[in-house]
Amino acid sequence: MQRNSLKYKIWIYLIIFSVSILSFLWLFQVIFLDSYYTWFKTKTIKKIKNQVITSYKQKDFDQLDKIAFETNTCIEIDDIYGIIYTTGILNKGCFSKMFINSKENYKHQFMTSNLKEEIYELKNPYLDNRNLIYAIKDNSYHYIFLSTSLEAIDATSIILKNQLIYVTILVLALSFLIAYFISRKISTPIININNAAKKLAKGKFDISFTTNNDIEEINELAITLNYAKDELSKTENLRNELLANISHDLKTPLTMIKAYAEMVRDLTYKNKQKREENLNIIINETDRLNQLVNDILDLSKLKALSKLNYETCNLNDLINSIIKHYEIYKLKDNYNIIYQ
Repeated sequence: MQRNSLKYKIWIYLIIFSVSILSFLWLFQVIFLDSYYTWFKTKTIKKIKNQVITSYKQKDFDQLDKIAFETNTCIEIDDIYGIIYTTGILNKGCFSKMFINSKENYKHQFMTSNLKEEIYELKNPYLDNRNLIYAIKDNSYHYIFLSTSLEAIDATSIILKNQLIYVTILVLALSFLIAYFISRKISTPIININNAAKKLAKGKFDISFTTNNDIEEINELAITLNYAKDELSKTENLRNELLANISHDLKTPLTMIKAYAEMVRDLTYKNKQKREENLNIIINETDRLNQLVNDILDLSKLKALSKLNYETCNLNDLINSIIKHYEIYKLKDNYNIIYQ
């Protein structure tokens, strides 16, 4: 497969496209998956903020438990004296009670700050997992801590990486095959048209640009080339007819010039009147021959003209002048030319 061929170009472009898609897939599903998962979990716990506050003010602890279960979130409500409500400490999204007593922990930092809300991403040393914590301070000086585990994404990421390895190999293999057949399907009719066009350039008009293809542009190209071939064939036929007519028209005055020159030499050279008539005819035929040459030159110029200039012509005078040129046949062969 030549590097500059259409088939190769289509094939390589489709391969590049497939590799680009796989690269984006790896980029977003593996490299940015953890960031996206963190963003999604943050959005989830922020979304339940108002529900948690409303349920707590209504003392609807069953609803709080339901929210925690459905969103896989640990809900903990504290005041300055300690924990008021929690969904439990066994959930991987919750920190241990032993850990919250330290003044170095995030709760102490948030409670002693003037912040209304804050996001923390911490590692629980007791359960050895990463947690996302959304800290909120409401108007009644209660502190709400919504936390969720980020560890699930690690196992998912490993699974995705393993799957993507097999998917990448499979997709690349299919891409090579599909790209090859697509490039062949598109390029083959164009190659056939190109080969036919080369024959047309050599003057072979018995060819036909045909494609059994479902691509509209290629079919239109074949129709256009068939039309061009027909027009070129007509032009070639007209050219051949023109050459034949020109040859005939040029041959006639040359024959007349030769005939009258021979007559002057052999018959009328002593008769001054006949000699001058014959010489005048030779001069006229020479002028006519020159006019034919000029007409050929004018014909080539007509192609560049968009408008023709029409002139009147006396057909009777033209015919009489033509008959006069053939007087030699009346003298030599006793022809009788009648114009009525």
